[in-house]
Amino acid sequence: MDLPITIDPDTSLPLHRQLYEALRQAILTGRLLPRQRIPSTRELAKSLGISRTTVTQSYEQLLSEGYLETIVGSGTYVCAQLPDDLLYSDPVNADRSAIRSSISLSKYGTGLTSIEIPETNLIHLLVSGMVVQHLSSFRCSCGASCYRGTVETVQIG
Repeated sequence: MDLPITIDPDTSLPLHRQLYEALRQAILTGRLLPRQRIPSTRELAKSLGISRTTVTQSYEQLLSEGYLETIVGSGTYVCAQLPDDLLYSDPVNADRSAIRSSISLSKYGTGLTSIEIPETNLIHLLVSGMVVQHLSSFRCSCGASCYRGTVETVQIG
């Protein structure tokens, strides 16, 4: 099996990285299908005119990331479940009110959920996915305008 892979020895990108990226793209675009056997390291190295060590490095990286799997005595195959597929799985929708009502915090724990936020940090919290509830402003001991509220992390998207 010959794979249409081009390796450029004149580029600054190492050969094993070029091969890794070419194989990964072939897997992700469907040129290499799930459970499809790929050439042995020896065959591919001979076909591309590169060292077997270079091919082995690329295969090892793809194996460690979950794109390939090996079956002893049979060969190397494209994984049936690709790691990139897991990135697009459906999120779990949970009823947050049910979760909150089932957890009882101590007085100390309740105090930790209410924090004082200097005005300069408030925008940073909102941008980083934090939601501030029950916000009230006051003058901090440092003399700056601060806000007091309950902070909660939310998943955006």
